[in-house]
Amino acid sequence: MKKITYPKGLGIKPGRKHCQRCAKCATCDKCPDHQSRFEALKEKPSFAPVLQNMTEFGGCGIACKALRKGFQLLLPIYTEPYFTARLMQIITVIKKHDIEGKHGKRSIMFSGAHSLLHSFVFSKKDRMKETLSYQCDASHTASRTEATIKINDFDHLWLYLSTTATHFRVLNHLSVISDYLFNEESGRYEPSNALDGASAYVYSDYTTVYKPLPVELTVRFPEGTIVGDDCTVLQCIGIEFYFPSGKEFVLCGKGNSLAIKDVF
Repeated sequence: MKKITYPKGLGIKPGRKHCQRCAKCATCDKCPDHQSRFEALKEKPSFAPVLQNMTEFGGCGIACKALRKGFQLLLPIYTEPYFTARLMQIITVIKKHDIEGKHGKRSIMFSGAHSLLHSFVFSKKDRMKETLSYQCDASHTASRTEATIKINDFDHLWLYLSTTATHFRVLNHLSVISDYLFNEESGRYEPSNALDGASAYVYSDYTTVYKPLPVELTVRFPEGTIVGDDCTVLQCIGIEFYFPSGKEFVLCGKGNSLAIKDVF
């Protein structure tokens, strides 16, 4: 591969590296030269660990996308720029827990890593998450399709209150992530349960701050939902602060908090 300058008529910027056969970018995957070289690399025993790592990393990425789908409502409000990177780190650690699986095809067993998922934080800048989780009581049914939160004391939450906030809402959110297994036929990781990525949530009414009003919220999945043993449910509790603007309420940019209350 060397630098080749092509005429302007080809629509290729001069000075870039291009394939001598297809006159396209050197990273083009459609060129026979590039395909043959990659296929030759795949046959080398020394390249096998690289392919295995690529496959598992791709599986972690698919599982991460499913988690983000379940958290779709929460992402714009409660996360920070490094959220996805930290989520991928957790998934990679969970993958390594499969000591019996073959390298390159190890399963991602969320059902056996509840404590790791429970320790995950949506934003390291969130100072209220521990207080919020501590002052909340949570419970769920045996079928894991319904969960309830209760908050009786808000006194400590006002320590982090935004100066512009006049009202707040409490959020009870459920999301499902299934285990991920390597499919030999498709050659990629796939969820073991169709419920993967499902979510449900409920908000409390707008309430004036400093008002000692107990909150009890119950959220449930649609009737007929069956949560299998290969599924993990994450229950999150959040609090959002607002200020009035005309007849509507506007979300404050600071002070909102979210915590993973339970994983079951």
